[in-house]
Amino acid sequence: MNLPNGAICHLKIYIKSLEVSSAFYEKLFGWKITGIEQGYGFWEDQNGFSGGFTTDEAHVENPRVYFYIQVNDIDEKLTEIATNGSELVKGRTDIGDGHGAYAVFSDPAGNHIGIWVPSSLR
Repeated sequence: MNLPNGAICHLKIYIKSLEVSSAFYEKLFGWKITGIEQGYGFWEDQNGFSGGFTTDEAHVENPRVYFYIQVNDIDEKLTEIATNGSELVKGRTDIGDGHGAYAVFSDPAGNHIGIWVPSSLR
């Protein structure tokens, strides 16, 4: 999927069990689920929008949803975010296997929002 700068590009759902949540969304909504054997479940809906399930925070007491906004230059955007008074939650993190890089910031209401740059733009 080719997305413009500023488009929502990924939705991450924090869960307690990859197997339970994968089966739930697959059965109810027909999402295609892959990769749960690797500890992170990728999902894709019927329109091609995708995201992931993760339990990467050892004890998920407050499961939540993150969305990620695609940017052309992650370092430039992080500077803009800091300049506008937002707090950095997780700095630039490269994703393996050529999947780009991401970071997470806190918006004025305290929501954690991710930004992502594809490896083709890094």
